[in-house]
Amino acid sequence: MGSRFLVLALSLWALSGCAAGFRAEARGRVVTADDGYPLRVYEMVESGTRRAPARDGLVFYLDGSRRSSVLERMGALAGFSMLGFPVILVEPRGLHDDGSFDAALAWRSDTKQRRVADQKAVIDQALAGRAPRTVLLVGASEGGDIAASVAAEDPRVSHVLLMGSGGGIDQASELGILVARQPGYLGIRDPAELELAFARIRRQPDSLADWLGHPYRRWSSYLWSRPLDDLKRSRASVLALHGSDDENVPPESARALGAALGAGAFVEYPGVDHRFRQRSTGRSALPCAEIDVVSWLGRTRAISAEDARVFAERTRQAHPEWFAGGRERCAL
Repeated sequence: MGSRFLVLALSLWALSGCAAGFRAEARGRVVTADDGYPLRVYEMVESGTRRAPARDGLVFYLDGSRRSSVLERMGALAGFSMLGFPVILVEPRGLHDDGSFDAALAWRSDTKQRRVADQKAVIDQALAGRAPRTVLLVGASEGGDIAASVAAEDPRVSHVLLMGSGGGIDQASELGILVARQPGYLGIRDPAELELAFARIRRQPDSLADWLGHPYRRWSSYLWSRPLDDLKRSRASVLALHGSDDENVPPESARALGAALGAGAFVEYPGVDHRFRQRSTGRSALPCAEIDVVSWLGRTRAISAEDARVFAERTRQAHPEWFAGGRERCAL
């Protein structure tokens, strides 16, 4: 399995307020996991002629449960590269360099513990001989569960950003809210049917039997643990961003996390769904999130207050659809 060198011209935004004309390189390499599996890892850095000064830090992106290439998320992470942070992304197990997917391999390795161990191996390799001031984990959706667990175990992690991850209640309770709110959600008729499924999983926590597209052993590793408990044990500064209309992770979970962690740890975006799109218009609300992210990075000294101000202003200028009339924040 050879590593791959990829150069993309990014014109998308997502944590990148003015990515038009921005270029980033994703340099591939292999990191060996603790069980010998060759993890395919990419490091994304800015490659244009006008690069930002390099930061004393690294950003690690932890994807959700999707089984597509993390390279599809490069546009969503461009802003970190524009700020001077290299971004490190790990491909899901089973996804090959040619785009083919080994579903059986992915099925066998589909647990929270496996993903945490893989991420720790990637971080250890990236930080070998280094002690950067900023080690930021960006967890998207289910990736937030992984980020919280890693942060609890690794004191080098300084920042955790959760994007649509919930985290304040366990996944079983999140599913209970969604089914009660929308009977038939994921084909589950009502809360009673959901509890029957949970009972089967408790009886056979290591089974490879299928439920909703994942094995029982995967579900048992996620359902009854709260990312909040891990985050409370970590030393990291935490910011959780969530849409009020998230259809996959109930906002009640993120609100509970925010209430437990205190002021400044949580921002909710009215009318925004799991993909951070405004439901009424379909527009990406990620420029709104960017303002909160760079402000948080400034407050926690991952970047200077002046850099945060300049970058936020660049975002506002690039997105008049959200910030027209000199608005400091999105009018969601």
